Amino acid sequence: MTFETLVPYLIEWAAILGLTMLASTSSRFKHPQVTFNYARREGIGALILGGFALLVGAGFYFLRPLQLEMADERLNLMLLGLLAAGMAALPIGSTLWARKQKLFTAGWLPGMLKSGLLFGLSIGILLIFLAGKFMGILDGLTRFEIIALAMLLGTTVLEESIFRGYIQCRLEAWLGDRAGWLLGAGIWILWSLPVLWVFSLLTPLNLLVMLVRGLIAGWVMQKAGHALAPAFYRAFAMWLLFLQ
Repeated sequence: MTFETLVPYLIEWAAILGLTMLASTSSRFKHPQVTFNYARREGIGALILGGFALLVGAGFYFLRPLQLEMADERLNLMLLGLLAAGMAALPIGSTLWARKQKLFTAGWLPGMLKSGLLFGLSIGILLIFLAGKFMGILDGLTRFEIIALAMLLGTTVLEESIFRGYIQCRLEAWLGDRAGWLLGAGIWILWSLPVLWVFSLLTPLNLLVMLVRGLIAGWVMQKAGHALAPAFYRAFAMWLLFLQ
């Protein structure tokens, strides 16, 4: 890992931080803080569900319980990640339903859907511009690239709803914004380690990139108030790696 290899990521992170700080000054992104009557209980429950998610992720990636046979092995792995995220989200969705809690306690604040979507798309466009991929996209996308984007968006929307929406929200209510943000990022990093392993990407550089992106995603969630914003950030950041 050299400084030259870090430069594109440093530019990315600085641009996302700048865009988020600028957007957060707009009244469009002013949103209420989610609170709970029993924050400690909610936080402990979130940690338990986070632990279950980690087991699900490790099981799907290491044990491969499903035999997927898509044309490209990379699509097989992305589909595996989508299924793992969906399975990890099931108990969270069941908990919300059983306890009659609204979706805004999982990162889907009412009234913030449009703002979260627009902000997420703005981040995606910014990343495409920084990577110099605009002309290639205008020339047309391959079938693989379209399917990859759809799978990555589906996966990151589920993951951000779990880790930033449900878990981080409750940890912040229990432990405070900074501690909840850091602990939530740590849980998400543990979830992501098997992904790097199966893609043979477990290197110091990729670990650093994953760590910083996880922290930025949590911070973007705090500022944007909707899980779609960090989901689009992570999806487009990964998708650009697959563009020709």
